[in-house]
Amino acid sequence: MIKSHQLLSLKYPSLLVAFTGSRISGQSPDLQAGEAVGLDNALPDDTLPTTNIVTIAHKITRQLFGEGETGMEQGMETGTKPIYTWDAKPSRRNLTAADIRACKGVRKLTQTTANTVEEAAAAADAGIDMLICGAANVGLVRQGAPHHFLTAALTIPDYPTDEDILRGALTALKQGADSVMTARRLAVVEMLANEDIPVMGHLGLVPRKSTWRGGLRAVGRTADEALALMQDFRDLENAGAFSVEAEVIPADVLAAISPRTGLITMSLGSGPGGDVMYLFQNDICGENPLPRHSRAFGNLAALADQMAAERRAALSAFREASLDGSFPGPAENAKIPATELDAFLAALEKKS
Repeated sequence: MIKSHQLLSLKYPSLLVAFTGSRISGQSPDLQAGEAVGLDNALPDDTLPTTNIVTIAHKITRQLFGEGETGMEQGMETGTKPIYTWDAKPSRRNLTAADIRACKGVRKLTQTTANTVEEAAAAADAGIDMLICGAANVGLVRQGAPHHFLTAALTIPDYPTDEDILRGALTALKQGADSVMTARRLAVVEMLANEDIPVMGHLGLVPRKSTWRGGLRAVGRTADEALALMQDFRDLENAGAFSVEAEVIPADVLAAISPRTGLITMSLGSGPGGDVMYLFQNDICGENPLPRHSRAFGNLAALADQMAAERRAALSAFREASLDGSFPGPAENAKIPATELDAFLAALEKKS
């Protein structure tokens, strides 16, 4: 016989669990062997057979980290790691904010948009590292990509006041986001960062504010404008931002700025010098006319056109077949035995 806490310490040295009655409370999974304790309050007999303890241990890890194969084992296989969400729920992530920071200057990452279950699942299946969505779509994206690092964009018109922004950020985080994105003033970034929220800012071409730039254009094409942009990066970092969407900045300018800032630079049309290469999913998949800085790697627009043509052709054929009597045909009609039909018709005749 073996003590339950001894076996857990030996078999799962990085697992700490605490039971209170039937309620499971998980703490940090990064503890040393010998610190895993806590079955005494839950188990009346602390000297259970080894096989029973193993079963209990697997049950604990499933509840802490995921269903199916134990989350710890599954996480090691899929490259995810255990975390707690902002709603204090155990989950897993392919990347954490700390991981992303550690990748700066070492490993290039990729990011795309996703606002539906299918878009999120497709991006995850394709190996995209990070996702960004509208704050209202976090729940849908989490269904398609439950373990991807996800940023929720707080669009300006939908969150007009500071209170709205903070509430929207906390709601998105509760629903499963890991970071929030805002193009608002530095005080807003600082407000969110003061709550330890990883904040993505927006510099370069900010389309919603393009009237101040004279329209949609690259930002940083003169030395003075590039220097002013460098100061914007510094100010954003000093406000506490974690990352920045760097949109339509000359490639050489972002390549010079990125290593001089601690911000994770998301290059959207700003060349290969950013930390993260970022494109909208509908551009990548060729769903609409492209801006100059983007590239289509697929042609969903052609498929959509084909589907639209097929839809109209099918509806027209249905109408014509209905009017000329070819639909419905014998194959589509329900049948009644001849004897039953004769009896039915005879009964109708009597009633009439």
